[in-house]
Amino acid sequence: MAAHLVAAEPEKRIGTAIMLKVMPRDKFMVSADAYFEGEMQDNSSIDGSEVVESLLGGNTYAGIPLGELPEHVAAIQNTLGNPALGGQLENLLSQGNNTNAPKAHLNVLFFNDALELIPGGSTSVQVPEYPMGANDWVVLNPNMTSTACCVSDGPGYVIIYVDNQSIGKKVWFDNITVEHYTSEVLDENHYYPFGLTLSIAESAQGSVAKNPHKYNSKELEKAFALETYDYGARLYSSQTGRWFGIDEEAESYIEQSPYNYVGNNPIRRADIDGRDWLDKVKGFTAAVIDNATGIDLRGSFSYTDAKDYNTGQDAGDVASLLGGIAEGYAGTSMTASSVGVAVTTGGTAAIVAVPTAAVGIALTAHGTMVTANSTANFASQKGRVSEGKTQSEGVIYKRSDKTGKQKDYVGQAKSEERYKARQREHQRANPDAKYKFEQIDRGKPGKDLNQKEQKHLDKMGGPTNKSNPNGGTSNKKNVIKKK
Repeated sequence: MAAHLVAAEPEKRIGTAIMLKVMPRDKFMVSADAYFEGEMQDNSSIDGSEVVESLLGGNTYAGIPLGELPEHVAAIQNTLGNPALGGQLENLLSQGNNTNAPKAHLNVLFFNDALELIPGGSTSVQVPEYPMGANDWVVLNPNMTSTACCVSDGPGYVIIYVDNQSIGKKVWFDNITVEHYTSEVLDENHYYPFGLTLSIAESAQGSVAKNPHKYNSKELEKAFALETYDYGARLYSSQTGRWFGIDEEAESYIEQSPYNYVGNNPIRRADIDGRDWLDKVKGFTAAVIDNATGIDLRGSFSYTDAKDYNTGQDAGDVASLLGGIAEGYAGTSMTASSVGVAVTTGGTAAIVAVPTAAVGIALTAHGTMVTANSTANFASQKGRVSEGKTQSEGVIYKRSDKTGKQKDYVGQAKSEERYKARQREHQRANPDAKYKFEQIDRGKPGKDLNQKEQKHLDKMGGPTNKSNPNGGTSNKKNVIKKK
């Protein structure tokens, strides 16, 4: 299509224009031939708001335009009727403006699905100055001037048009081409921390079959409207933030419900298979401390699942690497500054002036150390343990109340570390009690430890419950279900 544009005449300021609906990663190849006569003599021009008025008044939307159908007229009016659009457009068109050339452009404007301009994703190519563009046709191609041009970041709209804002200078456009390469969105989901799906606009969804793997890459089971995630060991409900089955490691978390999800903290933790998440936290913590300080605690923590412990270390090494790079970059930037900062020293509350450069040097040095440590430790798989094995024997213990108010209790812990933690947990749960703890047996975590705990429970008279009201312990149930 050809266009003869005259800025002084509102109906001739805008040439061929098209408005299209876009999906994420849609790409456009756009070009136009431009021509004007003579040198620029007057730099007066119209502003962005007047361009918007001309766009609103135009009827040249073609191709597969929204304006072709009456129900889409509102979309065009809402998009171009935004009061802030005039100023945003003026800022975009003024960037790199050459006053020796007409203020005439080939424009590609992206809008999100809320009909708001995306300045960073939009582009405008100005007609070049005389003699390059005068008395000869020149090709305008934004794809040649910017490798990031003309790709949509999300669902929304694009408006492509040519304009002339220079009063007193006529500009011609011809051979305006728009090639639209569509992408296909397979699925898009956003979640609350516990996995409940946020509402997504239909415009963000593709037309193909949906991906069944959702939150934490787990498969969502929709049969019978259950809306559950299959983690392997257990099914999880994102609607309640709870498991449908009891935690296999419930005795390790006596202070929490056996149905809780990752200790009620999904921001910091993730469960891989519906079993134990604590080993991942231990591995992550050990790796971060080692990388940041050089203090090796990787072999100091006990664990119940070697694979989870190794996964935590992998995540800790990667997080340390990214943190070290960021710290080094911040330090390098700070070193270039000579401004002083105030540092409060502990105890004396004295204010010490420290040159920013010195702080920057320290940050750079530490960031470099963390980056080097984490890279080496991840490459060498430092601290990783043989998977499929437990680290140590578990403990069978007896808890006695020195006051005699409570019956003895028999419990188990899968490691010495957990045994120490269990003592603290018992005391926190019963702050007025005076407990004595005694190890009475040891065994391999799992079936062996369960059998030994049940043996000692039976020896002491069993649990106290409805079927055994005179039980000899304060336990409420057997470890191994009686036939």
